[in-house]
Amino acid sequence: MKKTTFFSIAFIFCLQFIFAQINNEGILKINSGTLVYFGDVYTNEAGAVHYNNGNLHINNNFVNDGVTADGTFTPTAGTTFFDNISSTYTTPVTNTIQVLSGTTNRAVFYNVEVANHVASQGLQVGTTASATTDDFELQVVNGVNLAAGDLRLMGDAQLVQTHSGAYANAGTGHLLKDQDGAANSYRYNYWSSPVQSDAGGTYEVNNTANTVLKDGITPNSWTPGTIAFTTALNGTDAPKALSTRWIWKYVNNTIDPYNDTNWTSLFNLQTTTPSAGTAVKPGEGFLIKGTNSAASLTTTYNYTFEGKPNDGDYSLVIAANNEYLVGNPYPSAIDAHQFIDDNAGILNGTLYYWDDWTTTTHVYNQYSAGYIEYTKLTQLGPTLHDDFVGTTVGPIANPSPQAVGRYIPVGQGFIVRSVVAPSTTNVVFNNGQRTYVKEGVTSVFTRSSGNRVTNVNNPLIRIGYEQPSGRHRYTVLGFTNETTDSYDYGWDGVANDIAPNDMFYTIANDTRSFVIQAGAAFNIDAQYPITVKIQEAGVHKIMIDALENFTGDVFVFDAVTGLSTKINNTSFDINLPAGTYANRFSIVFKPANVLAVDDEIVSDLQVYYNGNENEIVIDKLNQLEISDIKIYNAIGQLITSVQKNLEGQQTINIPFKVAQGVYIVQINSNKGKGSFKIIND
Repeated sequence: MKKTTFFSIAFIFCLQFIFAQINNEGILKINSGTLVYFGDVYTNEAGAVHYNNGNLHINNNFVNDGVTADGTFTPTAGTTFFDNISSTYTTPVTNTIQVLSGTTNRAVFYNVEVANHVASQGLQVGTTASATTDDFELQVVNGVNLAAGDLRLMGDAQLVQTHSGAYANAGTGHLLKDQDGAANSYRYNYWSSPVQSDAGGTYEVNNTANTVLKDGITPNSWTPGTIAFTTALNGTDAPKALSTRWIWKYVNNTIDPYNDTNWTSLFNLQTTTPSAGTAVKPGEGFLIKGTNSAASLTTTYNYTFEGKPNDGDYSLVIAANNEYLVGNPYPSAIDAHQFIDDNAGILNGTLYYWDDWTTTTHVYNQYSAGYIEYTKLTQLGPTLHDDFVGTTVGPIANPSPQAVGRYIPVGQGFIVRSVVAPSTTNVVFNNGQRTYVKEGVTSVFTRSSGNRVTNVNNPLIRIGYEQPSGRHRYTVLGFTNETTDSYDYGWDGVANDIAPNDMFYTIANDTRSFVIQAGAAFNIDAQYPITVKIQEAGVHKIMIDALENFTGDVFVFDAVTGLSTKINNTSFDINLPAGTYANRFSIVFKPANVLAVDDEIVSDLQVYYNGNENEIVIDKLNQLEISDIKIYNAIGQLITSVQKNLEGQQTINIPFKVAQGVYIVQINSNKGKGSFKIIND
């Protein structure tokens, strides 16, 4: 067997090679207009460079062990054909699968065509020999033509196309890509397909014959099984059948905090008959539930998407102040930050991912579930929806929120919301958002509970609020050099919903409720207002859930009492009458050391506690007109209020026989307002 090695060869005329092995150890450059055939296994050796601007026919496997394959030079023309036999050469290659693999885990071409001339399954991208050989990036600058044969993405392999504009793919072959979903029959999966149906433009998940969603019980199979449908509450594993009761899409609807209305079923009610007009567009999402009622909530099941690979620009019409279940439409990851930036002026800049943590029922109000909010700053754990009571065995605060990252995996669905007056009516996806990121810390499919992805650079203070019933609201305050203390699109996160008992950040000149606030670079003198809503009697708590890249002190400041409570190691507890407290509390970073709100009246008053008479004494040193006096305890509860018989008195005596502690006397006068601390001991 002869080994042929090429050193820095520029092909300018047609060459044909029929050898047992072809190796490149230098620079292989195929110029535009050149036609080349490689008849056997072609290896781009370590350190070598492969550059094709011509038409290269690879009749066997391509192993890229080089530093790059067309990665040093971006190809601007030409096609790489994966065809297991050439029309000009008579001895058929017997293998039915061609493999693109190699230790670089990457290859870049201008056009790719799978054009097998004998019965063949097609081109396999990556292998399954080890965990490091199935994470392969096939990057195509322009189009993919599956002229004869399929394209099988193994494991974590992905197809990234980088051209701008419309769909550039062709052919009758299919792309096959696996993705895991939750196996438990009570858990929803929020999906989006990376492929479309053969007719093009849409896909189906409700048609046994034509659906793009297949049974992936055998991962990386070229012939995945079909999925059946059942009207039972739970699907089945053998045969694999999805319950039609839980297959829905959610298209351009008025914002509903609990997302419990206006969903569109893909089946006629409690039948296995597809409903009319329910084809799903690329970029739209859909729901299914798992098929195994006995599976743990973290158990996954492999599904296979099969169809024409999505590519190019997609847009979905969304009306003002509406929401939409969308999803990654490509057979590669997309950058959530680029997606957010591309939709500035259209969306509110926050992405919402579904998470359920102890749901073992189909009864809606017994879910333990909510939405994760995600922005370019970070993600938040989900807050239990107020109309969910949670299951009897599960917590009403998620003990281990699912992780989401910057890069949205293949098949992931999520909710977006438009602004009140969008600049356009289209949610846009494009190839510029696509990137190759293997699933892991920064690219996480929300299929099961896991540890929250922590921030790697910016200081974050994760602040929790807990109402008397125990429901927990997750919020976060962060500091970056890219943001301000005013509203920053894509960084500040709008709450999915606000419950009757809740806490959120308020940003100047913005009426929305924020649970993610990205402030300017940290300033110890800064104050960040929070609003506390109270409906339920009892103790409401504000505490630190976690500190990330932050080591300072954090306080809750009460503007009424003038007190600040450090919450690094304890919670701030309040018990107030029902109401919305919008201008009272702030997050600050140093204790309040000036108790008088207005220094102008400090010199005009003496305020002290007379223990012998159990009274508070207020001496007016100058002429003041006092309109009212309020006395609060240290947690902000109003103890007593005096508004009568204040005129003309030089000394005011207020009976005050209460428990020992610290109290705040707030005085309103014609010269201003002042707060004074007294100690009843």
